[in-house]
This record gives sequence, structure tokens and C-alpha cells, in this order.
Amino acid sequence: MPNVLPCTMLSCCNVWEEIFQNEIPTIEDIAVFFFPGNFERSKEQYFSLVQVMETQDLILRSLIKGVNLLILSSKRLHLEFRNVLCEIL
Repeated sequence: MPNVLPCTMLSCCNVWEEIFQNEIPTIEDIAVFFFPGNFERSKEQYFSLVQVMETQDLILRSLIKGVNLLILSSKRLHLEFRNVLCEIL
């Protein structure tokens, strides 16, 4: 995976039905986790991005070697699966 992912912000409603067919994503839909770096600036940018994604109902989409990568906030997961993530991480 490249160090920098060029992404497009898309309205969640524009891709949700196409990808998940009106279902909530589950733990099985997760392939990659993204975390902020160990620098204060990195953490601030990360949390700022997540806040924008959540308040504006956005998804990030990146194309890597012809494969679509969708980046969602973990808050999009059902509470049951968020709890599983907390146990894993």
C-alpha cells in the first residue's frame, strides 16, 4: 500500500446502498485499520478528519491498483461490532 492515499470524499448515501445493500457493515467487512501517528499534529489531523466524516456523513474512497478502498468511521459499525473492535485493539 502506498504511504499516501489520494482519497475522494463522497456522501455516504451515494455509495452505501451500492456497497452494503442497506445493511450495516460488520467486522467481516474490515480489512485495514488506520490510526494516527505518534505526533500531536498527526493526531489532531486524524481526529479532525474523522469528525468531518461523521458530521457530514462522508466516506473516503481511494483507488489502489484498480481496487476501491472505502474508508469509514468505526462509528458506522453496529455497537456490537464496535465492542469487538475495542477488545481486539
